[in-house]
Amino acid sequence: MTSRSPTSEKDEKAIEIEACLNQDPLDLWHLRELSLTRGGLLKGKLRQRAWMKLVGIQDDPSVGNSSDHRYKASVKAKLDRCEHQIKKLERKYASAKQDAGNSGSGSSTGTNNNRLELKEKDLIRRDVGRSVIFRFRSSADSDVGSVSNESETTPSGQSSKGENSSVAPIYASDLLAQVLEAAVAKPLSSGKEGKIHYYQGLHDIAAVILHNMDYDTQKSTQILRRICQSHLRDALRENFGNISWLLSILLMPLVEKVDPNVHYALACCDIDLSNLCLPWMITWFTHDIHNHAVAVRFIDAFIASHPMLPFYLSVAILTHPVLKRDILSVGEMGDPGVMFVTIKALTKSIVPDSAVEEDTRRTVPAQEIIEDAIAIMNRTPPRALLDLVTEESCPRREVLEKAATISMFKAPSSWSMTGLTFMAGRLEGDVVVPNNQTKDVRAKLASGVPCIMNTVQGAQTLCKSRTWGSRRHIFVKRRSIW
Repeated sequence: MTSRSPTSEKDEKAIEIEACLNQDPLDLWHLRELSLTRGGLLKGKLRQRAWMKLVGIQDDPSVGNSSDHRYKASVKAKLDRCEHQIKKLERKYASAKQDAGNSGSGSSTGTNNNRLELKEKDLIRRDVGRSVIFRFRSSADSDVGSVSNESETTPSGQSSKGENSSVAPIYASDLLAQVLEAAVAKPLSSGKEGKIHYYQGLHDIAAVILHNMDYDTQKSTQILRRICQSHLRDALRENFGNISWLLSILLMPLVEKVDPNVHYALACCDIDLSNLCLPWMITWFTHDIHNHAVAVRFIDAFIASHPMLPFYLSVAILTHPVLKRDILSVGEMGDPGVMFVTIKALTKSIVPDSAVEEDTRRTVPAQEIIEDAIAIMNRTPPRALLDLVTEESCPRREVLEKAATISMFKAPSSWSMTGLTFMAGRLEGDVVVPNNQTKDVRAKLASGVPCIMNTVQGAQTLCKSRTWGSRRHIFVKRRSIW
């Protein structure tokens, strides 16, 4: 029996994704499953439709993929550039006029708010110039469809002459600034809690989204705002207090539960793991991972999963059988500086799912990390994390009060659970729970919702099988012993 080639597997999955997206009603659970299995959503053309549906936005079915549509999109991009340049000049003029008018006068609340908004916009304009989008200006390793190569690509989006790539336009930074300003301009809801505070790192996530959405600023803004509403809500507050508390209180206890040896090595170096992993959480790893195929693969998984998945993925990286070797060796030295550099370098060893494994002792496919993170979430769901905190480290009452203010611990948004039509299932509260216990396993476990996770039959056995995540490394080690 001959095994299928990687190309044929991608082609089959691309056809399956297309079929899922064309379903009416949409099977959202299966679309999430496809986002979490090997290769993710494969290419930009599919992501442009799938990401919209995964965040509960109905795209316009009348918009096709004809050459006429691509030409109009190209013209629109040029017009967007011109419009953004005009707005830039208008902002400079308005800022200069306001400064002249406010000179010598006392500051009011309105003036302070305006100055704060101008400060954020100025920060955005500086950040976009140093965002990850510059990585797409050479021969990008993205597979966003291009007009010239479309006729020579396979269903999976791979060119018959090599990797299909899309290069960012020279004015991509202007478009990125436009998306970011539009995303944070309006509050998510009324009151102080609805205010969005831009932070450095959001531009890296937005850059990857914009690139894969083929520089469609309108759709990119819609997706980014939905993510800000749910997954990134805690990062968009006045400060990172909630996320920092979460990492400082819960990260080391979970690492200890998953791998006591790694926990001991980190404790020997007395390293502040929360500050080290904070950039991973707020940028979804897009700043540290320079391989676009890996970065976009993680975004596929994060959009389709519980907002806490980046937290679990951080633990999966630290405890992976291959990646943890460096941590354990540095732990014997007890040097915090060396440990810091070592952990920061771990993401460089993560490669795309389709990469040829030249050295399995040093590189790790992204799919292994994602499945390990899902297995850790299944073993310790988000709400169960609070039980890991001891009374000595933080009183129980304080833990519960603080957790109540963190959006990642709250119930999922209505659109993320029932925004689209699900497969047949039973209704528990506001959540439709699928009946099938053996289908879309990853999607259910990554939902983080206990009533959905519990529908997976034999989840513990499945997560411990040799085909799941990094388990193959453990089985190889056992065979070598015998």
